[in-house]
Amino acid sequence: MTAGRYQFGFALRLILILSIQLVAAALGEAAGDGGRPLDPKMLDYVENIVVSYPDDSSVDIDINKIGKIEYDRIINQRKIDWQNRMNEIRNASGIKPYLFALLDKNYKSIQSEGIPSIMNAIAIREDINEEDIKIISSEILNILGKSYDASDFVANDYMQEGIKVLSRKRSPEHEDIAIQVLNRCDDLNCMQMKAEAAKTLAIIGSSKSLPHLLAASRWVERFGQPGPIHKIFFDAIIQSNTHLIRRLEKEAASLERKHSRGTRFHRDDTIPGSETLNKKSPQSMLRRYWLEILMVGLVVYIGVAIKKYV
Repeated sequence: MTAGRYQFGFALRLILILSIQLVAAALGEAAGDGGRPLDPKMLDYVENIVVSYPDDSSVDIDINKIGKIEYDRIINQRKIDWQNRMNEIRNASGIKPYLFALLDKNYKSIQSEGIPSIMNAIAIREDINEEDIKIISSEILNILGKSYDASDFVANDYMQEGIKVLSRKRSPEHEDIAIQVLNRCDDLNCMQMKAEAAKTLAIIGSSKSLPHLLAASRWVERFGQPGPIHKIFFDAIIQSNTHLIRRLEKEAASLERKHSRGTRFHRDDTIPGSETLNKKSPQSMLRRYWLEILMVGLVVYIGVAIKKYV
C-alpha cells in the first residue's frame, strides 16, 4: 500500500513537472524571441555589423595618385565587402530581436545616427513577418499624427527610413502611409523623405499613388537645378513615377490576358455611362500620366538650360 502511494505520488509529480514545462514552452513560443533575455555579446555583435561597421565607402580616392588599376581594385573590394555585409545581415540566424532592441534603443535616445542602418537591416531580413512590419507602421502613424517638426531628427529619421520596411508588404494601409510621408512637408530638407516614400510607392503603390508622385515631381521643379546630393533624391522621385507606371501597365496587361479580349473595358454604346468608363480605364490614365511626366522633365530641362546659358 505504501509502495502504491509512493508510485502514485511520483507519477503525479512527474505529470506536474511535465505540465509546467509544456506551459512554459508554449508561453515562450507565443512570446517569440522577444520573450527571452538578449545576450549582451550577441547584441554587441549585431550592433557591430549593422551600426558600428567601419565604412570607408565615403572616403575619396585620388585615381591620379594611386593609378587606375589600384583604384579599380579598391572599388571592387568595397563592393565585395558591402555585399558580404548585407548577406550576413540578411541571413544571420536569430538576430531579428536584437535588431528591434537596437532600434528601440536608438529611437528612445536623442541620437538618430543608427536608425537608418538598423531600418535597412530590418527591411532586408528574410524572417520579417506582418507583426514586425506592424510595429514600424504603427509608430510611423503615431508620428504622422503629430505636427511636423524639422528639428525632431529622431522621429523624422524613423519615418523616413521605416517606410522602406513597409515596402515588404503591399497593402492599401501601407500605400496610404507612404502617401502621407510623401506629402509630409514641402521643405527642401524633406527631399530624402519624399524620395524614400516615392521609392516605396513604386513598389507597393496603385493608381491612387500616381497623382501624388506627379505632384512630388512638380514640387522638385521649384528648386531649379539641384546640387549633387539633392539630384540623387530628385532622380529617385522621377524614376519612381516611371517604375510605378510601368508596373501598373504590366499588371493591367496581365489582367487583360486572363480575361477575354475587350470584356472588361470594351465600349458598348448600349450601356449608359460606358463611354465614361472607357475614358477612365487604367490604360488611358497611365498614358495621361506618362505625358505629364514627360512635360515635367521637359520643363526642368529647359529651365536648367536657360540658367546655364543666360
